[in-house]
Amino acid sequence: MISLRQLMGRKPLTSSEATPATQTNILIVGDDQATALALRNSLSSSGFLVQTASNFKEALLLLDSCPCDLIIGDFERPTVDGVSFFASARVRSGKRPLPPILLLRDSPEDEQMADQLGVADALSKPIDLTSLLDAVTKITSKLAS
Repeated sequence: MISLRQLMGRKPLTSSEATPATQTNILIVGDDQATALALRNSLSSSGFLVQTASNFKEALLLLDSCPCDLIIGDFERPTVDGVSFFASARVRSGKRPLPPILLLRDSPEDEQMADQLGVADALSKPIDLTSLLDAVTKITSKLAS
């Protein structure tokens, strides 16, 4: 497993390590700025276009103004903050489908919540960089087909 400290200090991936992510736009929504920054740096260095929002109100504004291909949700209390955000995002998206969601989870209860929300995937913390990139690539490759 790669720790948050390792993620933050990680050098950009070489071209042979990088995931092809032509114009894939990812929105990271989370209440832990250090984790969001580390995720953004790792995904950006792999070729993804990444935006971050520190709360769900900011994320809703970003979704309104700039469409994304994938939402990564990382909430300290996902059963409260995550449910509120995803419910609001679905209402605001109207007839447009909401982008796939990748939830970062802390506990088994978070996995149950992820099932209820219908997320595309859920990863356990601490986040392993390889697993994160594999999950993002898997989800975004389905969008291309």
